[in-house]
Parts: sequence; structure tokens; C-alpha cells
Amino acid sequence: SQAAFNMQFGGDSVFRSTAFAEAAGGVITLLLALKGLRGILDLRKPWFLLLTLLCLALGMVGGFRSFLLSMMVSFTLFFFLEGLHRTHLVAVLVAVGMVCGIGLVSFSEKLPISIQRSLTFLPLKLDEWVRQDAQGSLDWRIEMWGSLQREVPENLMLGKGYSIDPDALRMSMFNSSQDFGLKSEWAMLTGEYHNGPLSVLIPFGIWGALAFGWFLVASALRLRWHCKNCDPSMLNINRALFVFFVVRTIFFVFLIGSLYSGLVEFVFLIGLAEAMNAQPKPEETEPAIAQEDSGATVSHEI
Repeated sequence: SQAAFNMQFGGDSVFRSTAFAEAAGGVITLLLALKGLRGILDLRKPWFLLLTLLCLALGMVGGFRSFLLSMMVSFTLFFFLEGLHRTHLVAVLVAVGMVCGIGLVSFSEKLPISIQRSLTFLPLKLDEWVRQDAQGSLDWRIEMWGSLQREVPENLMLGKGYSIDPDALRMSMFNSSQDFGLKSEWAMLTGEYHNGPLSVLIPFGIWGALAFGWFLVASALRLRWHCKNCDPSMLNINRALFVFFVVRTIFFVFLIGSLYSGLVEFVFLIGLAEAMNAQPKPEETEPAIAQEDSGATVSHEI
């Protein structure tokens, strides 16, 4: 299988494309915001469901486990927020899930290589080369996180900031190319830890981590408040913003994250929610300039 893979892709690692994953995720995000999960599952308009399934397939071609995981968590949150767990759809989705599960178990090894990589977090029989590639990516991160643990105590009270020694970075790139030392040394020097909590704690210390944690909690509560108190026409959009914020928070804290990109996403979501739910100010009535009282005109200064 390794020889066939190398012949197909001409390399030593599984082909992955962020373009497929991001484009597919963007379309699904738009559908959820406009129609909600209930609208996607409405068989009277099956094209929404077909488009969603097509995007899921294209996203999995990207080869990222995080894409499929994020979609699964997003759909689950929408399912409960919209109250679909109290409808007949539960039995239908369970039956569909069982059929899909049987199909995956039966044909998992025959799927394209990149799709197999998207499924490596599931207990399926997959190409061994694909599993090795996915495990190597995980081991790379675990090795880096284990090394970074030693930096946490010394930067706990006062973070080390973002200063970079260019000579050390140049040397780390050379060492990585020659298989000397840790392959993740360059990432450690640049602060690209692939770990949300570490990307906050090491540069900013415990006080920065507490401030950022407060921001996440306060923003999530605010987004939830918008879901409960918004105009009905904005309900699906507010649910989508809340769900995506929660999903990004879960990934940032427990799976993979970076303050570089994560902060932009979090601020964008809460800022968009505030802008879209802003209430227009009531028009102020102009006070009377003059009144007639017993034939006399009384002026009022403003």
C-alpha cells in the first residue's frame, strides 16, 4: 500500500489540502446560518441536504481529522439547540447512522487515501501507511508539548512574550533538516505550539491566561444571550455564531489551537454578533419650540 500511495501522490506523507476543508466548511457554515439544521434536513427541499453531504465529502478529501470532528460537534450542538432530539428525527438519524457505520466498516480500506486520513480517529480498518502518517503528526505535537512543560513554571508569573532569537531559529531549521534534536524545535522558538492553552500561558503567564479565559466565557454567555433575546429572523444566525464559538473554544482548549489565529476568529464572531444584533436608536422627537398660552408665545430654551 505504501508503494501505491507513493506512486499516486509522489511523496512520503498523505496529501492534504486546506483549500478543500476551508471551502467545504464555509459552505456548510453558511447553510447552517441561513437554514439551520432543521432546514437542511427538510426533505421537501432536498437540495440543501445534498449540498451539505457533497461538502462533507469534499472536506474529507482535504485529509484533516479536525474538519470532520468540528462538523460532528457543530451538527450535534445544532441538533439539541433546535430541539430536534424531541422529534421523530432521532429514530431516522439513528437508522441512517447505523447504515453509514456499516458502510464505513465494510469499505473503509477502499476509500481514497486522504479521506481515510480524515477518519483515523475512528476505530476503523484503514491503510496502515495512513495510520502511521496520522500518528506521526500526533507524536510530533506530543513530543513538543512534553518539552514545553518545562517552560511553564518559569513563565507562569511573567510570560516570556514573543521575542525570537534569529540565530537560534536559523540553527533550529538546520538541525531539523539534518535530523538533529527535536523536529519541533523551530515551532517552539516561534511560539507555534499547536496548543491553545500553551500559546497563551507561556507568552503571557497566568494573568494573561485568566484574562483570556474570562473573555471566552463572557463571549460565550453573550452569544447565548443573543440566541434567547434576538429577533426571530436572526435566530438561526445567532445560533450559528454561538455554536461556532463553542466549537472553536473546545478545539482551542482541548485539541489544537493557536492564539495567533484563534484570537482573530473569537473576536470576529463576538464582534459580528454585536454588530448584527445592534438595536437602532429610537428617533428622538423634536421638543416644541414655542407654545401659545392665552394668546402669548412662550419660548423654551434647549
